[in-house]
Amino acid sequence: MAIMLILSSTLITLALVFFSIGVWLERIGRYLKPWHVIAFWIGFSFDVAGTLAMHCIAKKPVDLRAPHMLTAQIALWLMLARAVWSARVSRQGSEEARAGFHRYNVRRAQGGACVSDSPAVPPPPGNKDGGPADEFTLRLRSSWAG
Repeated sequence: MAIMLILSSTLITLALVFFSIGVWLERIGRYLKPWHVIAFWIGFSFDVAGTLAMHCIAKKPVDLRAPHMLTAQIALWLMLARAVWSARVSRQGSEEARAGFHRYNVRRAQGGACVSDSPAVPPPPGNKDGGPADEFTLRLRSSWAG
C-alpha cells in the first residue's frame, strides 16, 4: 500500500506540474502552441492514472455522491474539456483564435465573461466596442460579478 500511495501522489503531482506548465506558459506567451496542447494531454493522462491508483488503494466501493468523488470527477472533466478544446483550436483554429485562446479562460475564471469574449464569436449588436447591447446584459454581468 505504501508504494501505491507514493505512486498515486507522484502521478497527481505530475498532473499538476504538466497542466500548470501548459496553462501558465500559454497565458504568459499569449499564443497557443502545439507543445501547450501536449502538456495539457500529459497532465490529463497523469491525473487519470493517479486517480486510478487512488482507486486501487481505496477499500470502500465507489460512491459517486461522496464529495471527494464529485470534486475529482469535476476536475477530470474540466481538464478533458480544456485538452480537447486546445487540440481543436490548435488544429482547426485561425491564428487569431490561437492568439486569443488565453483571453476567454482568464475572463471566465474572473467571473465577468460573456459570449462575446470568445474570439470566434462576434460582439453583440448595439455597441461597436463589443460591450453589452442592452440593459438585460448589463444586469446579468453585474449579477455574475457578485
